[in-house]
Amino acid sequence: MEATTTIRKMLRGNTISVPSYQRAFSWETEIDVKEPQKQTNVFVTDLERYVESSAKSAYYFGHFLFEDISNDRFHVIDGQQRLTTIVIFLSTIFSKLSSLRSLTSDESECYEDIIKRNSNYRFSTVEYDDQLFKDYAIDQIK
Repeated sequence: MEATTTIRKMLRGNTISVPSYQRAFSWETEIDVKEPQKQTNVFVTDLERYVESSAKSAYYFGHFLFEDISNDRFHVIDGQQRLTTIVIFLSTIFSKLSSLRSLTSDESECYEDIIKRNSNYRFSTVEYDDQLFKDYAIDQIK
């Protein structure tokens, strides 16, 4: 995997999973707006500020560390909370967009590169949490 890349290039054609020794996704969103922002809203606020800044450089999501399992299979060793949040965020955007109109062919291809192509998920979380993740966050069937 390239040292500097986009989320799409990182996931396209690969399967990235969280190894069993990692903890499950645990970022939270505050309920009361008077509470300090928690990780999820800090992430969204940071993206909003980046867009408002009209920056010319690409948005920096931070670093990720992967263990190469095989040619196109990787375990995420560092950055799994951020990567899980990114996948949930993008999955939600694709879902909302497709509820408003049909996805363009470029958007459909991007969804397949980042989220899921046919029954092949690009990203999986720890085994004991993965079905919940897929049902609620990716497929949104529950």
